[in-house]
Amino acid sequence: MQTIDLKRFMFEQNIKQRELVEYLGVSKGYISLVISGQRQLSNENLSKLINNPFGWDTSILLGASKENVSENQPQNPTEEKPEEKGMVDKLLFLVESQRKDIETLIQIVKNKDERIEELLDELDTRKRGCATNAVSYSDADAV
Repeated sequence: MQTIDLKRFMFEQNIKQRELVEYLGVSKGYISLVISGQRQLSNENLSKLINNPFGWDTSILLGASKENVSENQPQNPTEEKPEEKGMVDKLLFLVESQRKDIETLIQIVKNKDERIEELLDELDTRKRGCATNAVSYSDADAV
């Protein structure tokens, strides 16, 4: 697995360790270990960083660096380093896996919604049946 330069990412994006801890929902110790290279950033946390709502430039997390990009040299997006391709493949796999999980959860919710509607209909039917029986008994008592 490729080492991620989280310290450099935080420096370049002017992100404080506290902000990263809060956003990722992890401990300060975990972030410290990742920064020092003693731990790897999990795929879940890497995905959170890449899909962040703050506009952070996460290209460094994927192996790109500002020093490697020359202003005079046109970038070829189809030209990937092997380690970048590996990371991209992992991220694509992760995204596809999450998409399938989301579709499954959506189907579960739809099925539960349908079952709730069935139970509500059944409850209404039983309430009407009880009301009809109550009227029948009261009519019989009156005789």
